Amino acid sequence: MHFFYVLIDGDIWEKASKSIKGTITYKSTLNRKFNEWNNNNIFKNVNKSILDEYLKTHKVDEMYIDSTDLKNGNCESICTSKSLKLNKQAIKLSFISDQHQVPISEPLLDKPYVHDSKRTIDALMTVKLSNNKQTLMSGDKAYILDKSTKDTLLKINGIRLITPKKVYKKKEYKTKNYKKNITRIRHSKQMKLALKHRITIEHTNNLIHRSFKRLDKVYDKSYKTLLGFIYLAFATITLWKS
Repeated sequence: MHFFYVLIDGDIWEKASKSIKGTITYKSTLNRKFNEWNNNNIFKNVNKSILDEYLKTHKVDEMYIDSTDLKNGNCESICTSKSLKLNKQAIKLSFISDQHQVPISEPLLDKPYVHDSKRTIDALMTVKLSNNKQTLMSGDKAYILDKSTKDTLLKINGIRLITPKKVYKKKEYKTKNYKKNITRIRHSKQMKLALKHRITIEHTNNLIHRSFKRLDKVYDKSYKTLLGFIYLAFATITLWKS
């Protein structure tokens, strides 16, 4: 598919059309065809079909949730804002992956300053698991939630969210008696192993930035165009890991 020249190499439409040998394809034709397919949700449906086939043959034992900031060139998306990590205009991408580095949830785009835990339930509502047993989902300290929210997650899909064992009750923990403000959470061996494997989703984030140059720095002005490229990247990762 010609769109991979743009997604993987990060080429502009004109350069992508010239790199296709033996064809007479103009940049306007490629861009128009991509927008037409994207408006008809073809990339979203392709990603869903590939993921459904993947989940039929692969068992999801553990899940991981995380976010990454995509650098923004001149995107006029509603999710654009200044990132504290990059000190540049950026868009936050959040998703859930399994133990094989495969994104198994819908991609969620937010402004960089939006707290990670606010979209946890939204991401989990898009995950469809066939197994009935309880599944562990690990996240970093940004995903520490209150008990009522954790119970809600457990009722939705039988998923238990676990985070690192040290939780500070107050923000002012750098005081003389800061140890009194620490609540220690006891984890079983299975939970400790799941937290140890949380680096898996970091590899997925690294794969998105290094393998898909179009997503490493966003130039698309349309919010829907960016989502189309993300769906195409997710489908590609699923095929690589299958």
